Amino acid sequence: MSRLGTMARFEEPEDVKPVAECKGCNNLLFAGEEVVESKGKYFCETGCLVESLDCSYKTLGEI
Repeated sequence: MSRLGTMARFEEPEDVKPVAECKGCNNLLFAGEEVVESKGKYFCETGCLVESLDCSYKTLGEI
């Protein structure tokens, strides 16, 4: 393999466009990413979903 062929892995991806936006933190979401979906809204992680519902994680016994 030529040196140019091995350096191709460091090139910027070709014009990849986001397909959605996290409704919790506004991060851009791209095709192929695993996301959380709730009622047609997308979240990049469960923490963003929890925050958007105005709730939080608690440990029982410490409430």
